[in-house]
Amino acid sequence: MRKTKRNLTAAVLVFAATLSATPVFAAKEKEESTSKANTESISKEASAKDNGERTIIDHAGNEVTLPEEINRIVVTDTLPLPSVLSLYLDSAEKLVGISPVSMSAAKAGLLGELYPEILDADTSFFENSLILRAY
Repeated sequence: MRKTKRNLTAAVLVFAATLSATPVFAAKEKEESTSKANTESISKEASAKDNGERTIIDHAGNEVTLPEEINRIVVTDTLPLPSVLSLYLDSAEKLVGISPVSMSAAKAGLLGELYPEILDADTSFFENSLILRAY
């Protein structure tokens, strides 16, 4: 029981650290953008909401359009992202794909006990530690 409580405490601390860092990145991005980009962004966002979509800029600078409601999530990075996401959502139902390393951790640790639906996630898109992508 003591180990389980320690694992849960560690998971909560990782989750809290992730949440506390998020507003800093959002604030920095907001400061760096120009007023023209903000105007364009607002008009794109308004039109995207009408279509039930959201347009974002990813880390590589690509403009990506996503549905407003996300129902399926694949985490292509390893630990601790699947556990943090499960804690944040209080569910692992939307996690449909995780890395084999994350799956091993979920099976052996507290994550699989707290959110057993994560054990149904697919790991087949990883092959020899490379991510297979369909274009």
